[in-house]
This record gives sequence, structure tokens and C-alpha cells, in this order.
Amino acid sequence: MAVLQELFEKGQAGFTVYSPDCTQSRLWGNLDHAIHDATGFQAVYRQWINHDVNTISRFYNSDNEPVIEQDPEEYERKFEQIPVADLKYGHLVMKLFLSGPCLLTIWQGENAVIPTLLNLKGRTQPAQASPESIRGRFWCDNGVCNLLHVSDDLAEAERELKSIHLSLDFEGTPLPLFEPIPAPTSYVAHSGIAVVCDVVNRLLAGERETIVIQLPPSGNAKETNQILTQILREAAQRSPKVAPMIDAFLRGDVVAITEVMKKMPVTKWEHFIIQCGTITRDQWNVLSVK
Repeated sequence: MAVLQELFEKGQAGFTVYSPDCTQSRLWGNLDHAIHDATGFQAVYRQWINHDVNTISRFYNSDNEPVIEQDPEEYERKFEQIPVADLKYGHLVMKLFLSGPCLLTIWQGENAVIPTLLNLKGRTQPAQASPESIRGRFWCDNGVCNLLHVSDDLAEAERELKSIHLSLDFEGTPLPLFEPIPAPTSYVAHSGIAVVCDVVNRLLAGERETIVIQLPPSGNAKETNQILTQILREAAQRSPKVAPMIDAFLRGDVVAITEVMKKMPVTKWEHFIIQCGTITRDQWNVLSVK
């Protein structure tokens, strides 16, 4: 087997990075098999990545400008103090990659590996992603927690690998794929709208009839959103207790829903993923009026 650098240059290797939301939903094996089944590519190298602000900045520094090193702990303290009214998509992306480990996998194939992986990944916003893509078929609902990263081209791949000090001057070794988990039926941790449904049931438990959540086995992002949006609208009509949270989420008001969540029994991850689903909710709302 040739060293990985040669394979990359011949178009016979590329890599994916499963982001921390993939870890939250335990979907490594499901994505592994989806990629292998669609492409026939073989996993030949894996590496876990625990990012801090400096490694993230280097990895995603598409301008190739020198990154100014920052104290990670000081940065996180300041980062957590960003007012909700100023919260942007990019802030949530940074928060995601600071939240847990990523899994980098190098894949080997016969040709055009990077373009094939890029196409299989799908559009950033699940509302715009093809139902055959990863982001269009694994219950994704927002453009922050959309499971994986793929380099746009060889130059970007080489820059990203250099940023984490990974040299490609070695031969890969065929690796087994992670085992997939059964298709989730009512909850996935990387979906803001699914988490909102789960919190709603938590609030309704013991007081009135809870909502019945049934995720489509296909994972189709558009179908998932359509089903769960209707369920939430009906729940908001029935219960004044959950209506403010649901209404703020569905209209994409991140300031309002963050205020509402101060009084809700939500975990730190749930708070974050609901913000992610809310801040990109406009993508689904545009589709609903077409």
C-alpha cells in the first residue's frame, strides 16, 4: 500500500471528521456504514481530536492567516459571557467543537475520494440537503450540529491535517467499521426539534397526556421536521405551559427561547442544541411558506 500522502495526491484518499454531536447521538457506526455502503471506501486511519480554541481556529482557518494563540481557559470564560442577543451561528459552531471529542477517519478508494465524500456529506443546512446525503437522512435539523465535516478539496484537506500536526508519510491499515446502533425511534441528541419534543414531554408528564414522538426510520430530515413541527404545534394549542417554549422555537427566536429555558428542566447540552435548532429555524420556515 502506498503512503497516505501519495494516495491523497492521486485522489484515492480523503477524510471525514465526525463532530461532537455525532458522539452525543452515538452515530459513528451508522455514518461509517452509510459511507462505506454508498462508496465502497475503506477506513484506513482513525484519530480522536479534542479541540481547544487554537486548534479549532487553525483547522477552520480558510484564509491561511496566522492564528493568534489564545489562552483556552480565558477564552472559554469570555466566550460563555456572550449576550444571547449577540449570539451568532459561528458562536454556536465554536461552542460545539469545544464541547467534546471529534473522530477523524481517513478513507481510501479508487478515485475522486474527496469529491465523493463531499457530495455524500450534503449541504450545511439540513433543510437544503439531499435526502440521500448524510445531513439529509440522519434526523438532522440544524446547520450547526450536522454530524460531520469533509474537506472541500485536496488543498483544504492538507491544510486541515497540517493544523492538527498529522503527517501523511505512512501507510494506512484497513480498519473495521464501528457497529451501528438501531435507528432511534423518538429521540436523537443532535436534533434541536427532537430535543424540544423530549423537554415538552418532561414538562407535561404527570399533568396531562404527553405527546407521542415517532421518528421516521429513514431519518429523512424533511420528513422528521414535518412530523415533529406538527406535533409541537398541536401541543402548544393544548397546553399553555409549553406554548411559550414551542412558539419561540418554531419562529426561530433564540433570545425568547433562551429566556424561557431559564425556568425549564434542561441540561447544558439540551440548552445548547435547542439554541442551535432555533437559530437556524428560518431555513425550515422558508420551506413551509413555499
